[in-house]
Amino acid sequence: MFSGPCVTFEGFDYGEERLVTLGLLRGIAVNKKSIKSDLARIDRMRDADIDYSEIPPLDKTFLKKAASAWPPAKRQLTIRLDANVLDWLKGHGKGYQTRINRILRVVMESQPPAPQ
Repeated sequence: MFSGPCVTFEGFDYGEERLVTLGLLRGIAVNKKSIKSDLARIDRMRDADIDYSEIPPLDKTFLKKAASAWPPAKRQLTIRLDANVLDWLKGHGKGYQTRINRILRVVMESQPPAPQ
């Protein structure tokens, strides 16, 4: 449904990162009015009306990840980046190191696990 990984660089005061997907939906017109009407329709739904058939069962993998400490521990390192890449990262405002981490996390999580 989405055209690719979604990353946002806007942070919130309470430390939450939200993925901005509006405008990335393929073939679906999205605007404030349609969102409000969809939310109103969802609010009127009863639990019995919700189709859970596409939700996979929770397995040990999910529970293992759910039990992981968050956020993971960070390690300090030195990294060399192309000057224009660093300029681009810094051009989005403060927090460029967090931005690098988020970009790398999206890429990492989109890849199959490395063989052990």
